[in-house]
Parts: sequence; structure tokens; C-alpha cells
Amino acid sequence: MSLLLFGGGYTYRTSVEYADSIEWVAHTQEVRATLADLSGSLAGAELAQRDYLLAAQQPMLEEYARLVGAVRGHLAELGRLTSDNPAQSQSWSELRAVVDTRLEELAGTLAAYRTYGLPAARAVLTVGREEMTPRTCAPSPIEWMPPK
Repeated sequence: MSLLLFGGGYTYRTSVEYADSIEWVAHTQEVRATLADLSGSLAGAELAQRDYLLAAQQPMLEEYARLVGAVRGHLAELGRLTSDNPAQSQSWSELRAVVDTRLEELAGTLAAYRTYGLPAARAVLTVGREEMTPRTCAPSPIEWMPPK
């Protein structure tokens, strides 16, 4: 009888541990998917801005604005997803600073274009590219994985 109780307790404990592991894997995948969405939206916003600068068509500017909103939404979602882990929260803060800086650069380029035209926007883009260093790059998704 005691062997049966021991076996039942052991089975229950391993089932709970297995369920916890599944939750961590799902959470990790959700963080990674949100990071991919953030990256895609930011790249899309850069492309939409470039297309607008080259063609000066309003739909491209609207696409840029939509994607900037998506970037901000993905950042907020990452903040929510990583709030339970201090190391990830720190990485999120650093990522947010990098993304905010990039969005400010994009907005500055658009402001230069609207005020002074395409040559000014090109000058802003050139200066922005020269100032980019590896330090301003976002952390890789691997750094966001929870500890084992």
C-alpha cells in the first residue's frame, strides 16, 4: 500500500513539474515571437519611410505611422512579458532605449524632409548611419531566454 502511495505522489509531482516546464516553453516562445514581430515592424517602418522619401506618396507615410504604432505596441507587450524576470526587464529597458532612439531618428528624418526636402533627409540619414555602433544594436533573442 505504501508503495502505491509513493508511486502516486511521485507521478503527481512529475506531472506538476512537466506542466511548469510547458508553461516556461510557451512563455519563451511568446517572448521570441514578440521580439520577431518588433524587429519586423521596425524594419517595415524603416522601409515605409524610405519609400515615402523616394515617392512622396501619402499611403507610404500612413504605412510608416501604422508600423511605428505596431513597434510601440510590441515594446509594451515585451515589457509585460518580461516583467517577472529582473534580468529580462533590464534587457527590455536597454532594448526600449535603442528602439526609442531609432524611432526618434526616423521621425527626425521625416521632419527634415518635410521642412527642407530630400537632400536634408539624406544628410540626416548619412549622419545617423555614421553614429550607429555595435553598442546601439539590440540584444539577440537568445539573451531573452529564461535561465534553465
